[in-house]
Amino acid sequence: MAIVPTRNKIEKLTKDVKVNLSEEEISNFESYANFVINKVNLLDNVDTNGVEPTSFPILNTTHTLREDVVTQDDHQIIFDKAQNKKGKYIVVK
Repeated sequence: MAIVPTRNKIEKLTKDVKVNLSEEEISNFESYANFVINKVNLLDNVDTNGVEPTSFPILNTTHTLREDVVTQDDHQIIFDKAQNKKGKYIVVK
């Protein structure tokens, strides 16, 4: 089912999300939305026969980031640098 962004749909959307657009902005949005949807619809013409679906595009990878280690020292450094404190809490204004 093709999505067609009509002027009426765009005007309803702007009311629903409480955004005021000028006539020119609505026209520009309609043109751009149609452009994007036409590009997405081109994917319907791609031959995917023989292509196995995947849920993650890169397989057999290793995690290269360090593991997060939280220590009490980390908390104390942050607490010591806080300007506004009340007891053992940081006061956010």
